[in-house]
Amino acid sequence: MNFKKISFILPLFCLNLKVFAGPVVGEVDLSSDNESDNEVFSVGEDIDLSGDGVKIVDIFSDDESTVTDIIDSTIEECSSEECIQTSKRILNKMDISINPCDDFYHFACGGWESKAISNEIDNKNEFEKLSEKVDNEIIEILKGEYKVDEKLSQEDQEYDEKNYKKVKDIFNFCMKSESNESYPNEHLKNFVKNLNITENLETLKERESLTKMMTKLQLNGVEPFIYFFPDRQPSISKNVIMTLYVSEEMTIHSYMHYLIKKAPKIIPLYKEFIKNIYTSIIGNRPDIDLVVDKIYETENKISEIFINNNFEDYEYLTLKQLNEKYTFINWDLYLNNIFEYYNLSTIINSDMLIYNPLPKLYEEINNVISELSADNLAYYFEWNAIYMDILDDYYSSDILEESDKFIELLSTINGEENELHVDGTYISQFNYNKSNSLVNTIKKKYSKTKSKPNNSYTEDENSDKDNICLNYIYKTLPLTVSKYYVSNYFDDNNKVIVKQMINNIKEAMIIRINKMEWLDEETKEYAMKKVSKMKESIGYFDDIMNPKKIYQEYENLNIDNKLDLIIKSKVLNYGSILKLFDDTISVYPYVNI
Repeated sequence: MNFKKISFILPLFCLNLKVFAGPVVGEVDLSSDNESDNEVFSVGEDIDLSGDGVKIVDIFSDDESTVTDIIDSTIEECSSEECIQTSKRILNKMDISINPCDDFYHFACGGWESKAISNEIDNKNEFEKLSEKVDNEIIEILKGEYKVDEKLSQEDQEYDEKNYKKVKDIFNFCMKSESNESYPNEHLKNFVKNLNITENLETLKERESLTKMMTKLQLNGVEPFIYFFPDRQPSISKNVIMTLYVSEEMTIHSYMHYLIKKAPKIIPLYKEFIKNIYTSIIGNRPDIDLVVDKIYETENKISEIFINNNFEDYEYLTLKQLNEKYTFINWDLYLNNIFEYYNLSTIINSDMLIYNPLPKLYEEINNVISELSADNLAYYFEWNAIYMDILDDYYSSDILEESDKFIELLSTINGEENELHVDGTYISQFNYNKSNSLVNTIKKKYSKTKSKPNNSYTEDENSDKDNICLNYIYKTLPLTVSKYYVSNYFDDNNKVIVKQMINNIKEAMIIRINKMEWLDEETKEYAMKKVSKMKESIGYFDDIMNPKKIYQEYENLNIDNKLDLIIKSKVLNYGSILKLFDDTISVYPYVNI
């Protein structure tokens, strides 16, 4: 989750708080541009808050006749346009024709439910709309000029200005960078060359060498086989555990390869496609046909894993057991190298718990890798580094056209294969809808052509580019952009208000628990202790408002070209996810997961 997704939750909460603080003065017009709103909702005229006091029955008490304190009707009323519009949105989600005592759920949510069913045009929820609003506000900040934060000391102001310059420079670099650079693409060529994948072919199959290579690929944004995420499963372990997955790139490559095999006439065309892309980046070589055959052979073996198996089991095992069961790499070395790269203090030990949702799949991967030659692995790794989904916004126009031409060809395959669905728990991690055919899934993922030539953008396309570059900023400099959003748009008074609200709620819960006669004393004590230990995270972590700490966090981040920006955004974002492993870190950069 990146900062925008946490930054708008509390402001929305605070906004609603202000609305609920008192009744709206005057009539609230529930008319809407959307006809379905008018059909579903009406204001309940029998709701009257004008009396000296309103008696509210406490429905949560043991005695349903218990009356709570009288509501003070002299409380300050909120009559601003903001409050009126907010109350309108809230009431539009309700169906106040329903008696809440009969059906409280439909009283509270019936309007939203009916609207969602009857009108699918407006398919954005409040959080999505607010997310767009936050995005636009941050883009406005990045396109503006630096504003001195008067609340900071002179030293902090200097760091703050440096931080703003770095984030703005990277954003501008992304916005001005020309996509579809003429190829051969020197940046991508140098990127693959610097990975040195084929440098030591004679030792690549050795366990230690393969482990180091797969670590290097992972830390450069290339995921040919595996990756993992931190996972919290309190019912299994009080510690964060590691969850194994297979790379999305490998999965989609495999299913695309399966479709190709179902139409033998396409196989030579697919090999020609690989050859054209490979030589565009690496350059021609005398053994290029052998290289292409090795890539095809490797994809063929991997695709058989997915097509011929049904992966439904799962397992929990220690790191020691993982090493003994799946021997294609040294898992201790792999994890230690990655954790060291991200400066994580978590100790890797043999008792570290691993959740593997795909044990049969990993058994097959282990077998296939042991069977493949070093050449097969090396060229397959290079192909993965060259043809990555994250580079869609970067490839030269020739590569984009080559990709689309082949995908269009693939989509012409006739027969039952076209309707083969992506099913099973082993694929659900990628959020593919079971109703999508493989062809449509692949076509959507691999179609890369942009509709406009370089530097010729419509207003909508400029907006798309704004959001593409903003997404890179979220992943590379999340703390920096969080700081400037808070400085410009977050009212610290809201943080104080919500803090007091939470304290009041906790205090009320403890009082209520203590009065519950149906609970024994031991259970009451445990429940009250649990409430008192609840932690809250309101709006933002205080450390993101420390310009010096932010400067030190990104001091060594240097980005020289757009490819570098794309790769580092993926690598740094992954590091932010892994920080959830580290209990010593008090501030987590916000990430997309």
